[in-house]
Amino acid sequence: LNLKSDKNDNNVQDLDTINNVYRVNPYLNNQIQTSVVEETPGIRIQRSITKSLSNPYYKSLTLRFHPKQILISQDNKSDRSFQNINRNYSRFAPDAGISYYNHQYGETSRSYDLNYNTTIRIPEIGQLAPLTDSTNLYYLQRGNVNLKKSVQQELSFSFSSNDQSNKNTLNYYLRVNAGKIDDNIVDSLLIDEQNRRTVFLINADGHKYINFYGYIRKAYKFKSAELQLDLNTNLNTNKNPGYTNNVFTYSTNLNTGSNFNINYTYKSYLAIALNQSYSTYKSKQEAFNTGYSGKNLGTTLSSSYNVTKKFTLNSNITFNNSSSSNSKDINFTIWNASAV
Repeated sequence: LNLKSDKNDNNVQDLDTINNVYRVNPYLNNQIQTSVVEETPGIRIQRSITKSLSNPYYKSLTLRFHPKQILISQDNKSDRSFQNINRNYSRFAPDAGISYYNHQYGETSRSYDLNYNTTIRIPEIGQLAPLTDSTNLYYLQRGNVNLKKSVQQELSFSFSSNDQSNKNTLNYYLRVNAGKIDDNIVDSLLIDEQNRRTVFLINADGHKYINFYGYIRKAYKFKSAELQLDLNTNLNTNKNPGYTNNVFTYSTNLNTGSNFNINYTYKSYLAIALNQSYSTYKSKQEAFNTGYSGKNLGTTLSSSYNVTKKFTLNSNITFNNSSSSNSKDINFTIWNASAV
């Protein structure tokens, strides 16, 4: 059971530039209280199987199933009659998962997780019946009291491996999650000849996404020094439905990012770090065959040297390159040095 209550007393004033006084904005002034009650009756079913020996290993397999019903009651009370809205939402939303854990004492510890989750999102009062800002003539947002709940279904997998040794460790991890959102709350945008934009919120199917993240870390220990290598990367892609001037279109987005780090330390005297980053972005609207893309590349080299226990020299230099479609590249270099 989850109870939530939110009370807002909005007193908005606009500056009268002619008389230099603030005047009450009758469009945005209001008092509203929103109460939400969420209940999730269901049954949790779980079974675990373990196998172990005192020193060599410990293994476990866990199966989970959680059939449940999500019940949400939303009550909005406002001094504006059109915002007095009471809604009830219901959805069968099962969850399930499988986990496997393998711990080899003194060697490696590895875990595998596969999960399926169902969640819902209900429209807020600002989406059902928003107040119109009269000062913004070029952007008007309209409400939609017929908005329905959106339902998100997601499948995720993660894997991790941790080195249990004390020297030259190797650790790595990855996570992938993919899903879809039915009846997603999206914009229906109307643009007139004066470039004034009116936004209506509607429900639309077709929202899909895939996210990936992973890293690998390796450490080397020497007699008087240590070297650490770290590579991590992420990828996010999604397909979003929407309307522009009554034309249905998908917006397809792809974002990637990678970082490579090298850290070297020698006793307590010297520390050197090198970072290389690379990221890209790309977006396209299918119906209008329009889009944009770009990339960012960065390199940073930093160092620190302890001349004495009370005197240290620091220096770092950064090279950056940014490029995007239909614009010139941006290149710059920043160098800093200090003595403390």
